[in-house]
Amino acid sequence: MFNVLAHYSLWSSVITNVTAQETRRVDLKVGISYQDDIEKVEAVLRDIISEHEAVLDDPEPTIRLHEIGESSLNFIIRPWVKTSDYWDTYWELTKAIKLRFDIRGYIDSIPSTRCSRHRAKSLKSYNWPLIGRIRINPAANLCDQVVWGSLSKMTS
Repeated sequence: MFNVLAHYSLWSSVITNVTAQETRRVDLKVGISYQDDIEKVEAVLRDIISEHEAVLDDPEPTIRLHEIGESSLNFIIRPWVKTSDYWDTYWELTKAIKLRFDIRGYIDSIPSTRCSRHRAKSLKSYNWPLIGRIRINPAANLCDQVVWGSLSKMTS
């Protein structure tokens, strides 16, 4: 029965072969930290896109702040290219963005938690099993597990 339904939806739907089109949109997503200047980042992304020879002027590339993530501000970059240039452009733009961001000091904010032995010892004396985002293992004097919460609670 499942195969019949799958085949029915396949044959009754419109299928678009994007590789048969003359042009194709490249979809890239880039995250930056909350501290980065979004206007400057957008300008850098526009420069990178405009410098790439395979990116078409028409339709115009889209570069927008797309979402506010838990640990980063995420941009979408959507330039149009000839279908035959799609993968090369995708990989070249990804590399160019990374290299330019490294030069400019922009960081893709990756969530992380650090806990030193010294800090764990000082928190152990308060006998708090859960402080902010860090669960302390008093026996080992080390961070045991990362949990959700605010690091600002640690210092209060």
